[in-house]
Amino acid sequence: MNDRRIRLPYWIEPIIDITRIVLLVALPAVVGCGIILFQIYAYLRFSTWVSISIIDAAAYFSDDAWLSSPSDWNGLHSLLNMVPASLVLLLIAYSAQADDD
Repeated sequence: MNDRRIRLPYWIEPIIDITRIVLLVALPAVVGCGIILFQIYAYLRFSTWVSISIIDAAAYFSDDAWLSSPSDWNGLHSLLNMVPASLVLLLIAYSAQADDD
C-alpha cells in the first residue's frame, strides 16, 4: 500500500502541539474560570447570582428558536439549562489535558 500522508517539516510539530494545547486546554479553562469570576463579581457587586448555562452560551452564538422556546425535547432543554457552562468548559479542558499525557 502506498502511504500518501504528507510529512511535515520537523519544526512544525512543536507548533502544532502548542496550538493543540492552547485551543483544547488553555482556552476552555480560561473561559470557564472567567465565567466563574464574572459570576462572583456580579454576586458581590449586585447581590444577585447570574446563572450562565449551556443554553445561555449556545443562545449567545446561535439564534435557533429551540434555545429560547423549545417545542419538543423539553427534558433535554431543561437538563441543558441546569448545567453550568463553566463546568462544561472546565471538563473539556481537563479531559483534553488528561488525553495529552
